[in-house]
Formats: sequence, structure tokens, C-alpha cells
Amino acid sequence: MLAENLLGLSTQVPAKRIYLTDGSPRKLQIGNGAVIFKKTSPKNLASKGKISTLVIQALKSIRKDRVTDYEIEKVINHLKRENPKYICHSKKK
Repeated sequence: MLAENLLGLSTQVPAKRIYLTDGSPRKLQIGNGAVIFKKTSPKNLASKGKISTLVIQALKSIRKDRVTDYEIEKVINHLKRENPKYICHSKKK
């Protein structure tokens, strides 16, 4: 949900910060908040560019059967600012 918010696809701000990791899952308490590290496969962490990484995570969160034309247009505009070599690196082989 954080990726959706950062890309302007959602106005919701997640109460918990959840980050993906290929390491051990854990929860860290920092003051009144928590940071959660969820285990994921390395392929979900393979993107090099910051924008393309956010786009991939946001689209996974939305799910492909629920993506609107508005969201696609917004994603395309964000990807235009990404370094093209990072986008090519992120393509499925």
C-alpha cells in the first residue's frame, strides 16, 4: 500500500511500514510505530530502479484484474522518469 501511496495511486497511508526482504522476517518496534520485514522471493526484489520497484509492488498490491486506465496512465508517466536500463533489467525473461 505504501508503493501505491508514493506513486499517487492511493491516498491511503499505511499505519504500519512493511518492507520486503529475502532475509529473516521480523518486526521492530520503534517508538509508537512498528517496522515489519516480510520474507519474499528474490525475484520480487530483482528490480534495480526505485520507480520500477515501486510500480511492480503497487501493481501487485492492486492486482491485475482491478487495475484501472487511470492507474495505468499514472504508472506510465512515472516510468517515463525511470532510467531505461533499469526498466529493461526488470523485464521478465
